[in-house]
Amino acid sequence: MLSIAVPIPTRLEAPVKRGDIRAFRAQLEARLRAGSHLILYGPRAAGKSTLIREIADHCKAIGTPCGLAPETSGLPDIVAALADAY
Repeated sequence: MLSIAVPIPTRLEAPVKRGDIRAFRAQLEARLRAGSHLILYGPRAAGKSTLIREIADHCKAIGTPCGLAPETSGLPDIVAALADAY
């Protein structure tokens, strides 16, 4: 199952039903717009990368600054994502 951790004590669990993912994604997008930092974690092939790419694409489409670091093996990956956003 895909999970998302947000500032304590709030935690969201991704819906099991495929149709509920739109509402879940909308919640995540709203939290990001409000300035929350999110940690996306879960098993391989759970859809984490797909979800975050969809959110990033949507943010860019509506003009919201957004950077995506597909890997975070070091500070340069994070800096590059921030540079893409701004």
